[in-house]
Amino acid sequence: SAEVAAAILSAGAEMVNDVTAMSDSEMSKVIAKADIPIVLMHMQGTPDTMQENPGYSNVVEEVYTFLQEKITAATGAGIAREQIIIDPGIGFGKRLEDNIELISRLAEFRWLGCRILLGHSRKSFIGTLTGVEKPSEREAGTHAVTALSSNYADIMRVHDVEGTMQVLQISREFGQRI
Repeated sequence: SAEVAAAILSAGAEMVNDVTAMSDSEMSKVIAKADIPIVLMHMQGTPDTMQENPGYSNVVEEVYTFLQEKITAATGAGIAREQIIIDPGIGFGKRLEDNIELISRLAEFRWLGCRILLGHSRKSFIGTLTGVEKPSEREAGTHAVTALSSNYADIMRVHDVEGTMQVLQISREFGQRI
């Protein structure tokens, strides 16, 4: 909420991660005034309902259009485009095939002209693909997704920062040559 965002900003926060993508009409005013980065994330439904039979005709197109509309609203409210970070919302109202499609086509989101955040660490889709039930044991799968998306995501939300830094160093080195 804008009220929470204002409170954390007054306490020293330097960025807001808004999983509701400014559903609070006052959020854009708070962010524009503070002139700080905001993450606009796609989610189908609400945290309580998002995994109740999610579905898309074309997940990439629908998420892209949603984020494009939110970027337009944010810039129209005075938030600089450079301050906007987009997040396709991996796992937030998405089926396995939706998550795979979004990550596989992450490069297309570059056309929106904003930095991209990928929050994939230890998510259930990795467990489904690998058969690993415990989230804390999904680091190898997380690292694989990190490597595959390293040329397109600007920010990775992960649990294992040190391991991720190694993955990014290696994958970006090879990515420049392949």
